[in-house]
Amino acid sequence: MTEPLRCIVELATGPCRGNSLAVEADGGVRCLTHATDPVRVRRREERNLKGGLARLRVLELDTKPPDLSSIRSMRRGLETVMHAMVTGTLDERIGRAVIEGYRVGAALGSLELQRIISDLERRLGLRAGKSA
Repeated sequence: MTEPLRCIVELATGPCRGNSLAVEADGGVRCLTHATDPVRVRRREERNLKGGLARLRVLELDTKPPDLSSIRSMRRGLETVMHAMVTGTLDERIGRAVIEGYRVGAALGSLELQRIISDLERRLGLRAGKSA
């Protein structure tokens, strides 16, 4: 009786038990994960890309867009994102991108506030560091 084909790669935990076996040009049987044949390597990379994107944890489609109109709403949004990241319901990369968006929103708000203060000082004839 012949033994079933198995990947020739030996792991620290024992023989590889990978599926999608094929005999490669060197005569070795390898699973797709350990393939050395260029066509199978490309297929593995495509599989990995698709699998990684399919497992990416993102915000639900019905998630409200970030509200950058007030500190309170930004704080609520950050709390939601951080909680989702900590509990594993939101991929860390997506969460960091959202948090960076809040950071940019806060910086823009700060610039707007500086512009308003400068306009008021100009109207009142004041300059920074001088009093009336």
